[in-house]
Amino acid sequence: DPYIRKSHMVTLENVKQVVQENAHSKDYAIVVICHDGKESLTAAEMISSEDYINVVVLEDGADQLGSQKFL
Repeated sequence: DPYIRKSHMVTLENVKQVVQENAHSKDYAIVVICHDGKESLTAAEMISSEDYINVVVLEDGADQLGSQKFL
């Protein structure tokens, strides 16, 4: 199970299908996260190519979160 509520674990092969099934509109907020940020960038480009306009990528991926200092 995903660790973030309302999240979905996807692959590049099924990312478009999962978004189409779960995004309520083309401006639905979509955050794409992978380990290093590279695959999520590809996934975000795929999603954006389907006219979704509110797609963001966690820069440098989830691995970077462990080294971040939060206030």
